[in-house]
Amino acid sequence: MYIARALGQEKPKEMGPSASSWPIRRSEVLYGYDELVRDVPVIVVEGMFDCEHLKKHGYNACAILGSNMSQVQMGQILSKNPPEIILMLDGDMAGQLAAKKLLWTSGSGIEVKLAYSISTVTRTNNLSGS
Repeated sequence: MYIARALGQEKPKEMGPSASSWPIRRSEVLYGYDELVRDVPVIVVEGMFDCEHLKKHGYNACAILGSNMSQVQMGQILSKNPPEIILMLDGDMAGQLAAKKLLWTSGSGIEVKLAYSISTVTRTNNLSGS
């Protein structure tokens, strides 16, 4: 799997595979799952770049590869026993609608919060303490 991003108004030189041509089903993949730390809050973002940026700064983060979280992905997150799940989805309409839906459907008894920027996430969610 590879990821890329065009800067500015440019179109990417190469486009990644379409959802139908990927060798994986995005609804079954939670990017960063293997690196999630057990028993600490998890920050959920949409994209791989956002996830990598948060992990670089010591946050326990994963990406759902879009704005919709599947039951499979929620199960993967819950398997890490987080005391809370922090949704930091994109600010576009799809991200806002998905966040609202997830707030009402988590049904796990775990607190689910919304964050609009990393500055609203407390330092206790940062694994490196920086």
